[in-house]
Amino acid sequence: MHLKNVEDSTIRARNDVVQLPLAEITDEELRESREIVAQHDANAPFLQLVKAHKTLDVAAQQGKPFEFDVQVVGLGRDIAWVALPDEVFVELGLSIKAASPFRQTNVVELAGGGHYTPTRSAYAEGQYEAIETPFAEGAGELLVTTATRLLTEIYRDAADGTAENTISLT
Repeated sequence: MHLKNVEDSTIRARNDVVQLPLAEITDEELRESREIVAQHDANAPFLQLVKAHKTLDVAAQQGKPFEFDVQVVGLGRDIAWVALPDEVFVELGLSIKAASPFRQTNVVELAGGGHYTPTRSAYAEGQYEAIETPFAEGAGELLVTTATRLLTEIYRDAADGTAENTISLT
């Protein structure tokens, strides 16, 4: 392992509340989901039960999107951490790392949620994670966009020497 010193030990942090849009559900899906859950149908296929519970979760939101905090912390212009809600698909984390201006960016998931956040393309595949999530397609990409914007802002602040939301370790 090759360790490198950081030139600037100032910590900068930002966050933003992101509204993740809800998956669309129909009245028929809601009716069927209520029946499945009310019957405690142990013989129902697993993915059908998962979808029924997701549908009820979405309905319980009454049209209000889920709100989650996206947080970024930077150490100088070298290292950054991103905290995302839920269990995000690895491709989303890799997208953040690729777009980050920091030398090293670490993505932390499950920092405030409990669902999966798939990539837009995963919805068409119909696997468990896309069936379970209450979020609409594109929610994961919205997290990437927000995290990337926040990373860029604190990197720019480090370059400019901006002292807002900073802690100096020197």
